[in-house]
Amino acid sequence: MAFNLKLSFGPQWESIPIIRNFTTDLLSAGILDINDAKKVATACSELIENVVKYSAAGGTMIDVTKDLKRGRILLTIMNLATTENVTTFEQIYREISQGDPKEVYKKMMLKSFSDPEKSQLGLARIRYECQGTIEYEIMEDVQSFAVIPAAEKLDSDIKLLSVSVEIPVN
Repeated sequence: MAFNLKLSFGPQWESIPIIRNFTTDLLSAGILDINDAKKVATACSELIENVVKYSAAGGTMIDVTKDLKRGRILLTIMNLATTENVTTFEQIYREISQGDPKEVYKKMMLKSFSDPEKSQLGLARIRYECQGTIEYEIMEDVQSFAVIPAAEKLDSDIKLLSVSVEIPVN
């Protein structure tokens, strides 16, 4: 069954469990088995947490697409971020993207014990628990992002950050 879901919302903490539950319920209703639906929902909620922590303005766009030919779900989350937050994301990405996913996850978990407020565990969790392959793109053209409220003034420091996760599914 082909499937595509697009959601747009303002990033807020209250949205995370709602979107996680919605994603799990929707995907497990004949689109994916429950275990695969939970993997996708876990990756989605981890990415949304990052958006809530690091989003600069405007809203967030989530796109979930099932690729039947390749047996995967592609999850993409786009948000506006400052150059500083993009730099933070890139630093975390470099740290978690190399090496065995389990070992990287354990390393990041140990690191999180020293500063739980800045655990930076989410991307490592996606790689290990969800078997996700993570890629990102930074775009200067923030006006192409459809969720920007018309009245919101954006600084020139704002970038569009698009993070994609490919998750193998049955």
